Amino acid sequence: MKPLQSSLEHQVESFDKARDRLAAYQFTVGGNWDYDSGYFDRPLDEARKVWLRIPFQSRDGAIDAETEETRLPLSSGSRSF
Repeated sequence: MKPLQSSLEHQVESFDKARDRLAAYQFTVGGNWDYDSGYFDRPLDEARKVWLRIPFQSRDGAIDAETEETRLPLSSGSRSF
């Protein structure tokens, strides 16, 4: 994985808004999410071998990517590996 500099780093937004805005660009919540962090993923090629990944962390509470409404504040681009 290659980290990229971005203006998205350390932005704070609700999980719902971030998920809905990024869905317009074919991003989905990656399958390896946890209750306090996760990734928005988007394939960059048709073979689905190259991905763009935006990490996020919960700033207050637990994430439930399975529900339709989660007004949880997130901080993007701040997950450490």
